Amino acid sequence: MGAKRQNNRNELHRIRRLLEEAIKSDLDRMGILYKISSRIKNDVSLRKKIESKGQNHYSEIGKKVTDFIGIRVMTYFISDAEIFFDYFKGKEECRRDDISDNKKELGVDKFKPVRKNLIMDIPQSHKEKLKEILKNIATSNNDYNLIDAAYELQFRTVFSEGWHEVEHLLRYKNQSDWEAFNTENRMLNSIYAALESHDMALDILFNELAHRHYMKGNLQAMMKMKYRLNFKDEDMSEEILSLLNGQHELAKLIHEYDRNEFMTGIANGKYKFKDNEITLDHTACLIVSIDHRLENPKAAKLSERNLKIVEKYIPSK
Repeated sequence: MGAKRQNNRNELHRIRRLLEEAIKSDLDRMGILYKISSRIKNDVSLRKKIESKGQNHYSEIGKKVTDFIGIRVMTYFISDAEIFFDYFKGKEECRRDDISDNKKELGVDKFKPVRKNLIMDIPQSHKEKLKEILKNIATSNNDYNLIDAAYELQFRTVFSEGWHEVEHLLRYKNQSDWEAFNTENRMLNSIYAALESHDMALDILFNELAHRHYMKGNLQAMMKMKYRLNFKDEDMSEEILSLLNGQHELAKLIHEYDRNEFMTGIANGKYKFKDNEITLDHTACLIVSIDHRLENPKAAKLSERNLKIVEKYIPSK
């Protein structure tokens, strides 16, 4: 590979890293546990992609390759993959016509992997540079004229990630090798179905564990198991533990609060952690303050003293 071409590839990877860092910044703000990876298709992979779609599927003035750059987010829990997916689906740069979400299409008697993929426009700050690089490489490889200024954003769980890798490399890329082997195709899909059930069971398991800790009065453990966030490594303060133990309905509120509703609120900026510090204290007080502001709160209105304690751990208005 010539020096000029290598420099262009390096610039492509720089844009990929910038896109990944922007995604990470959004994800870290939410505190949900995740892993992330990204890649750029090489020449061989790009050519196979174009050939697999048939002649004239992609063109310079028509449909182009939108997954030349790919970013994959893997969550520890299936409910978190849904939260992330819904958040990025609502962003302005998401292409509404290219959303891959087949969950509603799946029948109860089918074994088929769930797709959670989005096509996102490259931000304007990187778009012109990307087009310039692609044009430069296209002088020696016309395939690069067929690449769109977009990237694919995929969401998986850590359980399903391995299955998707195996399926993509050994079935999707070798579809002719699987023709007429219905039993084996179904078996591979059934393995995915088992993993999906394990994903759902994992959520149930941790919710049950949170309940057991709550019943034993282990409020700190209850919060860790219930909310499953990337908490800063510190214990709950005696001040907050005393507040929750002294006013049991507050502990009950935190235990029974809808985690998905809370995390969706965090994702959409409706609720915020003070100073972006995701601690047990901040989380507990944020939930208490949300309820306190309601016209008909589930817990009793806080006393002036307890309100001052809570307000120390929530963002100022």
